[in-house]
Amino acid sequence: MSTITIKLPSLGENVERGTIVSLLVSPGEFISVNQTILEVETDKVTAEVPSEIEGTIVDIMVAEGDEIAEGEAILTLESGEAAEEESSSGEDVADQAMAVPATAAATHAREEPLLSAMPASGAHPVQRADGSYRATPKARKLSRELGIEIAHVNPSGSAITERDIKAHIRTVPQSAAPQSPRLDISSSWGDVSREKMSGIMKATAANMTQAWQTIPHVWLTEDINITALEDQRKSLNAEQEEIKLSTTVFIVKCISKSLLKYPIFNASIDMASQEIIYKDKINIGVAVDTDHGLFVPVIKDTQHMGLNVIGQELISLSEKAKAKKLSMSDLEGGGFTISNLGTIGSTSIFPIINAPQVAILGVARYKLNHLNQKILTVTLGFDHRVINGADAARFLQQLKYLMESPVRILA
Repeated sequence: MSTITIKLPSLGENVERGTIVSLLVSPGEFISVNQTILEVETDKVTAEVPSEIEGTIVDIMVAEGDEIAEGEAILTLESGEAAEEESSSGEDVADQAMAVPATAAATHAREEPLLSAMPASGAHPVQRADGSYRATPKARKLSRELGIEIAHVNPSGSAITERDIKAHIRTVPQSAAPQSPRLDISSSWGDVSREKMSGIMKATAANMTQAWQTIPHVWLTEDINITALEDQRKSLNAEQEEIKLSTTVFIVKCISKSLLKYPIFNASIDMASQEIIYKDKINIGVAVDTDHGLFVPVIKDTQHMGLNVIGQELISLSEKAKAKKLSMSDLEGGGFTISNLGTIGSTSIFPIINAPQVAILGVARYKLNHLNQKILTVTLGFDHRVINGADAARFLQQLKYLMESPVRILA
């Protein structure tokens, strides 16, 4: 028998810390392989942490509400397996003892293209299948302190180490990120209370700030007569019991068709290489409002889907978001985003682009005109570095053309 310390493993690229929301085991309990021992909320996911070792828990070093960093000790247990030796560099390997599947909701976080970290000659690749990078806890800690992206560092072995970080900073100049000043509390406000921002709120704040500062936003608004579309939607729903189609389903289908005609709206811009990246797949993110934050799950390959399949995907992803069961794969790969606040009752919306995308559609509630027609107000936000106003107007007219005739949607 040996005593083994279980540490928090890597939760994914650029995810270094989290808050323990559920502790699911107790001292003296025997745990089996793959049994979940706790849940950690980060700025990207709420992840279940399973054990890859069976044994009896001796001590638990954390509690619910604690903030914990990758590589920090969670618990110790008595096991029949021999303890894993440290790596030859003397640093703990982040992958020790556990692998963490992302099983809950992800933030309205900005998607970033994966950058390949090329290993030195003879070294094993450090990028995992899920796109994250193998790095020691000490290396990740140092990279956080210096503001260095792990993905930018060349490894000298099978995992990025402190030595690799130090070699990197000798060749690439780093600039310190500006720090927000602490808010001065005015006595005229009376008594105040403080509440920690959740990981989701922190990620949203950071990503929206960056998008606003780096993307030159422009918006165009259009009114669309959806009277015939709504009649068609209600008719289809009356004919089938298995799924009820929402207006958003029709919007996703029309956006998908419009992106096929105007692929620049499904592109991304790489300013470092001065290139426009065009995407083969049409993946549409749909903002979902939940009690624990706003999430943007992505419906993949919508160009190949009919209305019912889109509807099933949208219902499934919405339910997973509300139950905090979205995986990272549910949130990745979006090329265009739809934010529909019509059900809440907003008359207009000017959304911020979800980088690295270049366009987003805001949808308000419909209103009745003097002819008793249902008029839906939509706003297209676009990146003016990539898209000019004339192209944006053509895209909106194409969307209007499709939505005002259900026959064209089903064609």
